[in-house]
Amino acid sequence: MISMARDSSFRNIEYGTYLCKKKRLIYPDIICEGSGESISIVGHADGNFVGRFHTHPHTSFAQSVHDHMGMLEELVQNTHHVECVYGYKDDAIQCVEYRCTPDERRFILKYLPVVKNEDNFKVKFLQLLQKLTVKTRVYTIKELQLVVRS
Repeated sequence: MISMARDSSFRNIEYGTYLCKKKRLIYPDIICEGSGESISIVGHADGNFVGRFHTHPHTSFAQSVHDHMGMLEELVQNTHHVECVYGYKDDAIQCVEYRCTPDERRFILKYLPVVKNEDNFKVKFLQLLQKLTVKTRVYTIKELQLVVRS
């Protein structure tokens, strides 16, 4: 993920991948390239799916409406999801863990398909996003590099 973060800013593209887990190891699946403003992530290979990682080569790690919508689509399939985003302005990766109940899943399935714009998304999902959030962690690139070296 560190190399994707560095290359993203240098090459002006978004990188993304599904995150898989075997035992205690979390690793990237197929690494996908997008444009400087968007990415389509494909994969779900051999491991247990736990979430997604992608980069923002110009902005912070704050998730866009598009990011949230993609996360919600994954969450209704898995009921547990980790979304990690590298932000150039932060030089850090933010990982947010989400979980949903069956009632929340039904709500997402009912209203997500009718979201037309950012304002509409905020009205329908802003409070729900807070409920779905289990934990948020931020990892600086320097901190991750130290862990890799040790």
